[in-house]
Amino acid sequence: LLKPQFAEGVKEHWELVYIDAPKDTSCLSELAKRQNGGVRAKYGVCGFPTVYILDPKGEKLGNGDKGQGSTVAEVVERMNRYKIRYFKKLKLNKRIADAKPGTKKRVMTIHAYLQSLSLNEQENELELIKEVLQADKKLKLNLRESYFYFVELRPVWRRLQRLTEDGIAAENKTKYASGAKKELSRLESRVRSL
Repeated sequence: LLKPQFAEGVKEHWELVYIDAPKDTSCLSELAKRQNGGVRAKYGVCGFPTVYILDPKGEKLGNGDKGQGSTVAEVVERMNRYKIRYFKKLKLNKRIADAKPGTKKRVMTIHAYLQSLSLNEQENELELIKEVLQADKKLKLNLRESYFYFVELRPVWRRLQRLTEDGIAAENKTKYASGAKKELSRLESRVRSL
């Protein structure tokens, strides 16, 4: 990311910020140590180098380099996709603000936006998904199936992860296997009913 092609590719729409977090912190002032700790905590930095793409308010839009040995062109393209999504979200926020909460207009506006996103991008919009699902119950718009992953698969996946962690922590593989089988069979039944 320190290559000139990268800086050239993003200079028009992005401000590049480099934060140094040396292993030997004796060279840092107390203020710099506190600031680095705050940045690490806020963004969940647990390894270096870490590249995040932030909006003007400092909210995380995504990762710049996903550790896949991305080329400069791939990172610039990813950043441009984040920029487009950011401006889409600004427009959406304006339209949402103009619509009353719980109204069909608001729900359908949010739904259209969410459907334009990939599943990975939808993961960053859980609050909007919750709003759509809650309103869908009242308005009976039949949008629930559009969020099958979040309604059915994601909760099962989370429960399986917890069971795995519990099973490994307690070294109780029987309990883990039993819980996992129940979850998988519940999911299988649900998928068959579609």
